[in-house]
Amino acid sequence: MKKTLLVAAVLCGFTALAQPSNDSLNMRALLHYPVSQWGISGADPDCADIWGYADSASGTEYAIIGNRKGTLVVDVTTPSSPSNALWVPGTNSLWRDIKTWDHYAYVVHDVPSGANPPYNGLLIIDMDSLAQNRWKFLKLPVPRANGQVDTLARAHNLFVDENGILYAFGSNVGAGGAILIDVATDPWNPVTVGLYDGHYFHDGVARHDTLYGAALYSGVVVVNVTLKSNPQAVTSWATPSNFAHNCWLSDDGNTIYTTDEVANGYITGYDISDLSNVDELWRHQVQPNTSLIPHNAHVAGNQVVTSYYTFGVHALDTEFPELPVLVGYYDTSPFTGGGYFGNWGAYPYLPSGRILASDMEEGLFILEPEYPEVSRLKVQLGHINYAVGTNVTYGNITSKDFVYWKNSGDTL
Repeated sequence: MKKTLLVAAVLCGFTALAQPSNDSLNMRALLHYPVSQWGISGADPDCADIWGYADSASGTEYAIIGNRKGTLVVDVTTPSSPSNALWVPGTNSLWRDIKTWDHYAYVVHDVPSGANPPYNGLLIIDMDSLAQNRWKFLKLPVPRANGQVDTLARAHNLFVDENGILYAFGSNVGAGGAILIDVATDPWNPVTVGLYDGHYFHDGVARHDTLYGAALYSGVVVVNVTLKSNPQAVTSWATPSNFAHNCWLSDDGNTIYTTDEVANGYITGYDISDLSNVDELWRHQVQPNTSLIPHNAHVAGNQVVTSYYTFGVHALDTEFPELPVLVGYYDTSPFTGGGYFGNWGAYPYLPSGRILASDMEEGLFILEPEYPEVSRLKVQLGHINYAVGTNVTYGNITSKDFVYWKNSGDTL
C-alpha cells in the first residue's frame, strides 16, 4: 500500500507508563475526609462540587465543598489535620457549585429537593472573616429585555472572569442562559449588568470579553460579551456526544476542552485560535466501551484535570495540545462503570500544587500529583510500503490519529 500521511507519535517516560496500582497513577491521597468525620449534624452524606481558596497573607489553604444540605469551608493547610472553618446550611439540593473572586466565595445551587422548596439565591462568603461567620444569601434582581424584572433564585453553575464579572448559568431566569453580575466593584453587594438568554447554558468559561457556554444538546456557544448589557452569539459547534456539559480554556486561550457528561462520553480538545474555523484536535475516553462518564475539566498549566465520576480524578498532559497523554489519576470511588456516582469535582489551583477532590459519596480528598516528564516525537511517514515489527498493525490511519509507543518496546 502506498500512502502519504502524517502520524503523530507519543513516547512516554518509564514513570508515566509504569504499572499502576489498582486505583492510582502518579497521584497519592494525603487526606480522605468523609462526611461522617465532619462533625456537623446538619450535613448530608451526599457531596457536590468543590473549589479552593488560598489566603495570600497567611498561606492558609482552604477547601470549599458543596453538600446537599449546605457549604463547608475547611482549612486544609496541613492535610493530616483538616479543620472546619465555616458551615453554611442551605436548602436541600443535589447541586452546589462554587467560585471565588478576591477574598469572597460565591455559591449557587440548582433545583432543590422537595415540593415548593425555598431558594437561597446567591451565597456570598467573606473568606477573610470566617471566624466572624460573615456570609449572606442574596436574591439579585435581573432585568430582562421585555422590561420584566426577575429574581435570581437558583443556578446550576457559575464562573468569574478576570474582570470580576460573574456568570450564573442555568438559572431560573428565562431560558437559563447566563446572568452577568459585577462582583468587582463591590464584591459584598454585587449587581446584575447583563443577561444572555439565547440558549440554556449548563456551565461555561469567559475570557477577554468572550463567553463560551456549554449548552448541552446545542454544543458550545460562543458569545461576545464586550457590551455586557447586550451579549451577542458569535458561533457554535456540536461536541462528539452531543451533550456539552462543561468547557475550560487553555492558559494561552488557543484551545478549549469540553466534556460530554454521558456514558462513553469524551473529553475533547479544540483549536479556537480562529473562531471562524474551529478545529477538533482530539477526543479522549479513558476506558472506551465501559460506560464511564466524564464530568468537569479544568486546566492547570499543561494539565487538563477532569473529575470522571467512578473513575476518579484524571489528568492529561497537553503541553502540545494536539497530543494529549494520560499522566495521572486517582480513583476516589468504590463504584465502577457507568452511573452518576463518585468524583464530582477536582480543583487543581492551590499554591501547594495539591488537588482538592469531592466525591459524591466519599466526601473530601486531598491529592498530591507527581506528574512525570512526557516526551513526544512527531514522525513524518511518506510512501509507506510496509511496516517492520512483529507486533505492529497498520491500517486506516489518518492525519488526526495518534500512534502511542509504550515503553515495552514492542507495541506500536
